[in-house]
Amino acid sequence: MKRKKVLIVASSLLLVILILLVFSQTYLVEESLRSSKMLFGNAVNKTMVDVIDNMNKANLKKFLLKNDKSSWIKYREVEAINNELKAIRAKYPDLFIKYESNQMMKMLADPLMLSETDSAILHVYNELSNKRDSIRDTTFNLNSYADNLIKYTNNYNVLDISALDYKLLDTLVKFQLAKNDIHVTPSIGVMDFSKKKFLYVSNTTYLTQLYDSDYIYEYAIGGLRNENVVYIVLYFPTAQYILKNNPYYFLLLSILLVIVIAVVFIMLFKMIYNQEKLDKMKANFISNMNHELKTPISTISLACEMLQLPDTLADANATNTYVKIISNENKRLRGLVEVVLQQNKMTDAKFVFNKQTVDVHEIILKVQENTNFIVANRKGDIKIDLDAKDPIIYADALHVTNLVYNLLDNAIKYSPNELDINVKTYDDDKYLHIVVSDHGIGIEKSNLKHIFDKFYRVTTGEIHNVKGFGIGLSYVKQIVDLHKGSIDVKSTIGEGTTFDVKLPRS
Repeated sequence: MKRKKVLIVASSLLLVILILLVFSQTYLVEESLRSSKMLFGNAVNKTMVDVIDNMNKANLKKFLLKNDKSSWIKYREVEAINNELKAIRAKYPDLFIKYESNQMMKMLADPLMLSETDSAILHVYNELSNKRDSIRDTTFNLNSYADNLIKYTNNYNVLDISALDYKLLDTLVKFQLAKNDIHVTPSIGVMDFSKKKFLYVSNTTYLTQLYDSDYIYEYAIGGLRNENVVYIVLYFPTAQYILKNNPYYFLLLSILLVIVIAVVFIMLFKMIYNQEKLDKMKANFISNMNHELKTPISTISLACEMLQLPDTLADANATNTYVKIISNENKRLRGLVEVVLQQNKMTDAKFVFNKQTVDVHEIILKVQENTNFIVANRKGDIKIDLDAKDPIIYADALHVTNLVYNLLDNAIKYSPNELDINVKTYDDDKYLHIVVSDHGIGIEKSNLKHIFDKFYRVTTGEIHNVKGFGIGLSYVKQIVDLHKGSIDVKSTIGEGTTFDVKLPRS
């Protein structure tokens, strides 16, 4: 009882640990996915800012080339100089931080001491800045091309929805996504001002999903917020998102680990349960063995005491009777011990069969002869049908004999009324069949899969006189397996049981 409580407590504790582990892993995965989605969303937002910025530049170029080419040329010159200035600042960030800090605190800071190299860099930078400022004029503010685009579209009303270059939009979205380390191809859609109609869809497969997408960005053609406003929508297919984003690998790994832990837990629980079951069966085996061994010992002791009586010694028939009882009980005792010893030998890795040519029919007839006394006392009959044309096999005679005896003994034990047992042989191309049938109590289907387990004994309901160790059929199965044969069993409650042993000829 104490071990059972320990088993229950240990199993419950393991189950709680597993549940807590599943919850913690689920929480970590959800947090990781939430963080991943946030980073992914930020990257997409940054991408679309760049896309819209580049779309505006493209529209500005198209507009200015058509209406004010000289301003476009100036804009391009200023843009080229700005790119050079950005490159210099990016290459020497410490220099410009130090320089600009000194400029801001010019009244309080000491004069900035620069090396020749730093002075040369600042000189180039200032020259470029002056050149950029000289290109600018008051009629066209090149610093804010969007403002100028609004001014020009107000004046000329040239840009409208029809001017949106969808092919350029596709190219820019894919390019900027890759630049932001998002290697996923989204479905791209452009909705009109009402958000009820798509003017353009790159992949109609995901049209429904585009309506519900969270990635929607306003784009005012020409910078005007009127009927020219459209909405750029992106949808990222889930399958691609799972394959392309590393946190999902963490999700799959976590799920795999939880599954492995769950399997290990189940295996451990099953192992502990089987061990507990085996211990119980061993305890029953020892109890049964004590009873089985005590019975013949007690009978022999009683017979010996009777032989010592003067009246018994004077009666030759009584003496013969008690001597015969002692002889039979001694054989029975030796058989019980032999079953246990043979079972132990089977588990030895060094165990080998003593194979030779064996006549199975002779073995069956010999076993029948040895059981005639028991059968006669039970007022029964064993019918023998030796139909095999070739009863010779290459096997271990001792173990095949024990196999037949155990099957016959099993049939006798579980036949509560008059014995009606049939032993039959037949053969096929490769195997010899030994079939033992009885008309006993039968075996329930739920027990059939366990009858060959060591120490397992089928419950016999109201029949309390069925004794045994629970290793007879286990021994039979081992013999059959070691001979590379097979055994089948069919049984019906109240009608009987049939064992069909199939042994190879060689």
